[in-house]
Amino acid sequence: MSVITLTQIAEALGVHRTSAMRRADREGWQFAEETAPGRSVRSYTLEALPRDVQKALQKSALETAVNQVSTAASTTAVFTPTGEALPPVKPAAPVVPFCPADLTTRQRENENARSTLLGEISRLQASARCSQEAAITALLTNARSGLLPAHLVGTLRLARDPRGRKTEHDDGLPSPRCLKRWLSKSVKGESLAPAVVQADMSVKPWHGLAIALMQRPQGSIKRWVVAQIAEQWTPAMGDTPPSYDQVCRFFREKFSKIDVLVGRHTGMDLKNHRRYTIRSRVGLMPAMECHADGWCTHFTASHPVSGEFVTYELWTAIDYATGYPADPAIGLSESYEVIAKCLENYIRVFGVPLIFQTDSTGSVKNERFEFDPISSLQERLGITIVHPKMLEVGKGNSQANGLAENLHAFYDRESKELGTYQGKSMDTLTYKRVQRLTKAMVRAGTPEAREKARKEAEKAGKGPIFDSHKQASDWIKGMAERRRDMPNRNLPKVSDPETGKQRHMTPREALAAHVADGWEPVALSEADIIDAFRPHVRKTVTRGGVSPYSGQRYQHEELEHWNGTLAPADEQAILDVLYDLLDQAIDGV
Repeated sequence: MSVITLTQIAEALGVHRTSAMRRADREGWQFAEETAPGRSVRSYTLEALPRDVQKALQKSALETAVNQVSTAASTTAVFTPTGEALPPVKPAAPVVPFCPADLTTRQRENENARSTLLGEISRLQASARCSQEAAITALLTNARSGLLPAHLVGTLRLARDPRGRKTEHDDGLPSPRCLKRWLSKSVKGESLAPAVVQADMSVKPWHGLAIALMQRPQGSIKRWVVAQIAEQWTPAMGDTPPSYDQVCRFFREKFSKIDVLVGRHTGMDLKNHRRYTIRSRVGLMPAMECHADGWCTHFTASHPVSGEFVTYELWTAIDYATGYPADPAIGLSESYEVIAKCLENYIRVFGVPLIFQTDSTGSVKNERFEFDPISSLQERLGITIVHPKMLEVGKGNSQANGLAENLHAFYDRESKELGTYQGKSMDTLTYKRVQRLTKAMVRAGTPEAREKARKEAEKAGKGPIFDSHKQASDWIKGMAERRRDMPNRNLPKVSDPETGKQRHMTPREALAAHVADGWEPVALSEADIIDAFRPHVRKTVTRGGVSPYSGQRYQHEELEHWNGTLAPADEQAILDVLYDLLDQAIDGV
């Protein structure tokens, strides 16, 4: 398809011819105008058209060619006068236009070499005033006798299709028949690029069944899949079911390696096989981005009130630019208070962050932390809270919070030295023995009995046992302190002042470098921090009083002025009541 008309373009795009002409005028498509009886016709070349139009023309021509082939194959057989059936006529190969951008590098090299040879043949014809046959014979004879320049001999060898059959005395040059065929294609305006051998990517009737059998959560072996296909085979699917080699070849060469895992893996398990994007810290300053996440300890320690050995919930806020972890907030479960304390610890070091990233947890996605346009922690601090995109299965996306996940892995490694640590691969009997001894510590009636039970637990667990909540809290904060002085491979390299060797900076050194470069935090005073993280609630004033917490009633004569409605909205008055849970007193209205 060397010359393309507007009608062909309109049919390929599925629009009216006038719409195609308007687009051509608007985008300035190059065309040649030919005069026809009573009108002028625009003709375009495929290379001059936009990419989407080229693809549409290719698709349209391919569909037309396939329909023609299907029609030819479905026609009735032709019989001779004696009643013998003639062999069916093999339909011509469909001619589908292609774009130069679709060619491989090897195809372009072959095409350019063939164009050069055709130009050389035309030059020989003109200079010697000979026939095309004589020019071809002279070109090949000179190449074999060494009279042709070396670059033309190389062009002859490059122009030859590498798929051709090679004889015993093959010299690598194309045959006269090949050169004549290329000349014929050039006259017809067809491409000189050689075809590319491609695998048969057509969809077979058994492909869908094979894929469904492979995409099972239990996992499937190929021989079982082949047996199931043979068992469920129907005449409509073909003559014979595929062999084991055919099924293996289909999944090995023609099916996506990631799609074959769909069904076998879901959620984060499937995401672990997909590509991921590594975020860069280039250009980031401290407090621009803060990542926070929670970790349920893999060890037990004393409850702050009852003394029972329980797991803790640690929330740590990490500065993304430096990798510096603030002091962890320690709680018994994930809650608003623990996450708010985590953010408070970060602000005491880095000031107010620009972005605060957490998981999509209900402890953050609520009125108190994020949603209330007036009293939420987000609005009062002026920060932006973001959450990683949820997966389709509704679960979290831990890969988007890798900074915190790496810190939790460090916490887990450090916790293995404790006697109450319980990992997935550990002996459960040992853990139960330690658990029984820690319960004996709690129930001990005397300090001597408690100390005896603690030593037995340390002996059974092969590690220290925390004697109090404060001791456990100090040890946890010590983990974060050690992390700040560990080289981080995501930070630039520096020369170690003690050894003189190159190593990565530590988070503490990275923070000090930013401070030395002039960075200053958006710091809050102690009074502002206390005010910001004191619980804020919005309550309705009724009869000069409010009930901000657990039904407790607070009254003040000044609140009587806020009873009733607010003009002009004529709605119930709602005030921000700031209260401190420690002194149980109204702080302001």
